[in-house]
Amino acid sequence: MNKIKFMERQLTKLEASIRKTGWTEEYTNGANQSGVKKSAVGEAYNSLMKNYITAVKQLEDILSDVTDDVDELEQTFFR
Repeated sequence: MNKIKFMERQLTKLEASIRKTGWTEEYTNGANQSGVKKSAVGEAYNSLMKNYITAVKQLEDILSDVTDDVDELEQTFFR
């Protein structure tokens, strides 16, 4: 749970940065190459979001299993 909360806080910070600077950034490679690329912040956000979604799904699965076990115990012992 603490890791999920940490990821939520980091995602909020990254979102604020993306709102401020955008999803792209300019680059220059040497004297002749320049252009626009996906920002490092945007890439970090996407990566962290994928990990966050995975962690939340795992937590939901665990909670679902626990709920099922509690329901089964209640049916067995409290009929």
